[in-house]
Amino acid sequence: MKSKILAELKKLDATPKVFGAVSPMLCTRVEDSPRFVEEAGWSFEPKLDGGRVIAHVNSTGTTLRYRSEIDCTRVFPEVAEALSTLRFTAVFDGEVCAFDERGAPSFAEVSTRFHLKNPRDITAARTRCPVTYFAFDLVSLEGYDLTRLPIETRRELLTAALPKGPSLRLVDAFDDGRTLLAFAKEHGLEGLVAKRKGSPYVEGPRRTDYWRKMKFEHEGDFVVLGWTSGEGSRKELGALEVGAYDDGRLVSFGRVGSGFTEKLVSGLLRQLSALEAHEPVCAIRDPKSGTRFARPTLVVSVRYSGVTRDGSLRFPVFRGVRPDIAPAECLRPVTIASARKR
Repeated sequence: MKSKILAELKKLDATPKVFGAVSPMLCTRVEDSPRFVEEAGWSFEPKLDGGRVIAHVNSTGTTLRYRSEIDCTRVFPEVAEALSTLRFTAVFDGEVCAFDERGAPSFAEVSTRFHLKNPRDITAARTRCPVTYFAFDLVSLEGYDLTRLPIETRRELLTAALPKGPSLRLVDAFDDGRTLLAFAKEHGLEGLVAKRKGSPYVEGPRRTDYWRKMKFEHEGDFVVLGWTSGEGSRKELGALEVGAYDDGRLVSFGRVGSGFTEKLVSGLLRQLSALEAHEPVCAIRDPKSGTRFARPTLVVSVRYSGVTRDGSLRFPVFRGVRPDIAPAECLRPVTIASARKR
């Protein structure tokens, strides 16, 4: 198999290149619309609700890195071990996912693994919350740069090279976007990704129209600006003050006060205490008495129904901490434009 793949590589218009840190290719977001799946010349994949991870495999082993370039190899040892069985050097792009009771990818589940550092906790989590690495692109193989090759060629090589194992899977791709859209909505998946046929792999941080994503619900990444106390069992943490970048400056988008579990709260408070600041980094929208402020380095995922006219998130729900996302990538919600027009 290896000799066959190497023979195919030599036939392709690929050049040798040593990859260091890879900035993952990013999607352009589009709104939920039937037209999303009507255009010809696209392939469609389910959008997986997990953490984006670039995997580097070489003779010394496997290194996993979030989109933020933070090393997460020790966080997901089952993935690193499975990829280390590969007989090639390679750079994969994919998503680490865990599953809920329905068997659907769940960010809430996989996010419980993000903060783990103690080896004993990580070992226990492999049984309690196992993860799977869903590979959807191949950036490099055996020292060849594949980024200029069409996506169909990269996928053929990915299919042939990806090792078999319980912690590894290839993301399915379909030409029939209508059927996949109906399936995704019926089974509660996060959305769809459309990829233009014949397109190259374009490294970020600039977004490209070669890849488009559609989410069924509004969900975004926000920088934590501070936190407030609560009542009862949630006395220590009532809500998070969150913000995002708008034309290069941080802007407050209100408070997120639901979606927390007791287990999440204890971990969050430890992180917040280490980031406490004497004053806010930007103006806080409708500040609450006793608000404690944080340096803008912690990123969280939030689901919301929309944005109010004054720029606050409507019915926000906390989903989890995102160490895989850098604060500078947290941009204003896509619905803010429509909110301003009203």
